[in-house]
Order: sequence, then C-alpha cells, then structure tokens
Amino acid sequence: MPNPFLILLAVAACMAVPLHRPVFGRYLYAMGRNDGAVRHGGINVSAVVAGAYVVAGGLGGLSTVLLVLYTSPVSPGSSGNAYEPCAIAAALGGCSPCGGEGGIPGIVLGTVLLQTLQNLVNILGSLFSHNFAAISTVIPPGILAGQGFAVRHEAQAPGRALGAAAAP
Repeated sequence: MPNPFLILLAVAACMAVPLHRPVFGRYLYAMGRNDGAVRHGGINVSAVVAGAYVVAGGLGGLSTVLLVLYTSPVSPGSSGNAYEPCAIAAALGGCSPCGGEGGIPGIVLGTVLLQTLQNLVNILGSLFSHNFAAISTVIPPGILAGQGFAVRHEAQAPGRALGAAAAP
C-alpha cells in the first residue's frame, strides 16, 4: 500500500474521535446546520470556528508536505493550483454541501473513488487538464444527489415529515 494511503487512514482514525465524542465535534456539526441557533444556545461560535480553522490548517499543512514529497520540483506560484475541485469532490463523498451532516468513512470512500477516477483518466491516456475536467464533472451530480438524499431522509424521519400534523 502507498504511504499516503496509510497516512490517510491514520488521519481518518484520529479525526473520527474528536468529531463524534467530545463537545467540540457536536458543536461543529450543529454549526453546520444553523450557526445562529447555536449562538442563541449559548455556544461560543467564534471559538468553535477558530478551532475548526486550526485543525483545517494543520491538515492542510500535512497535505502540502505529502504533495511536496510526491512531486519533487515545487514552485510557490504553480504548486497546488486547480486542486480545489479535487478537495470538493472528495468531501462530497461524506459531507452534505449544506453542512451539519457527514462522516469520516464517507469522505475516505469519496477520496478513494476520486483517486480511482484520476487513475482511470490517466490510463486512458488523457491530458493532465482532462483529469481536472473529469473531476469537475463529478461535483454537480454529487451536490444534487446529496440534496436529494437529504430531502428523502427528512421526509422518512418519523415526526419530521413535511406537512405532518401534530397529534392532538
């Protein structure tokens, strides 16, 4: 197995615990849905946001080190350009674009499927720019599917169906 994949599994295991066990993870999920309600609930929103940025910055630094180790010649102006669609497509595997839902296993699966798509494009002999075009075509159907699943999930939830009347 490649070392970056093992690092992905280690980071996923390390991040699953803080997102589901302590209060910080629960606040983070709650803020994804409605930060105004969380603010009115007495939670310090700015501290939770700052903590999320610190964690994201650390993970971004780790991914930068892995990218530099993978591609030897690095220049500050060109390295990392056009990787935003890759990050969005991988995150859509396990997170709702609206926020408040998601999990680590879905993100890992989305990342694995994204890498499989990239390998397929490379095997077909396409240009490097076609790789990003193929990834970018995955994003809109992923967003639509995520919204469709969210609507269906809310309609199937007991007592939360649209138009359901309260029992007398």
